[in-house]
Amino acid sequence: MPESTYQFAVKALAHAQYREAITLFTTSCQATPNDPRSWIGLGASYCRTGEIDLALRAFQQAIMLQPDNLDIAFSIGSTLQESGQNRLAESVYRNILYACPDDLPAAHNLGTLLYAEERFQAAIEQHQFTLLLHPASLVTRRDLAQAQIAAGDIAVGIQQLETALQLAQSNAEQTSAEDVRLCKFTLGLAYLRQENWLKGWPFYEQRWTPAEWHELTERWGSPWEGASLKG
Repeated sequence: MPESTYQFAVKALAHAQYREAITLFTTSCQATPNDPRSWIGLGASYCRTGEIDLALRAFQQAIMLQPDNLDIAFSIGSTLQESGQNRLAESVYRNILYACPDDLPAAHNLGTLLYAEERFQAAIEQHQFTLLLHPASLVTRRDLAQAQIAAGDIAVGIQQLETALQLAQSNAEQTSAEDVRLCKFTLGLAYLRQENWLKGWPFYEQRWTPAEWHELTERWGSPWEGASLKG
């Protein structure tokens, strides 16, 4: 395929010019249909426009060309998950992990999928297995704690979050500030659900913007759920 067409398509996708990217990637696919790169780019572009069925078709075409490409398989799994086809997504993630047990993105998505379906024990087991392979993963520890809290084991979840924050402090250069903030938010939520206001409330005195607060409570729940205010 003309390399310039592919390069222009990649630039269009990077600059959020999704319709232009779709047009250019389609041209690249037509020029050399056996090159998976353009099919991957086309699928990614369709994902950005919310055209999930077309994205899946493009990714499926790509994986037919490279059946062992786990990155393409992950794209299919995440697209299926985004469209609510959780059982198919779960199957894809499990196949990826069978081929590569330490694939952190697939393990993470599988755990969050199980949690979203309220299969809390399965989510806990998945995150625990992931931690065996990636003990420094703050995100996995936080997600494990969230599943433990949802399953009713708040004390264990709190211990997991406290450990996560200790590890984050000792590996500050390799830790995302946003991940630390979310971990603290979840810890504060857990304390408040135990009605431990003294420990829980300081986490809510951080200067969250209204948009951040809305996003956090949408994702993790209100700190008041499961707790009763006592005068």
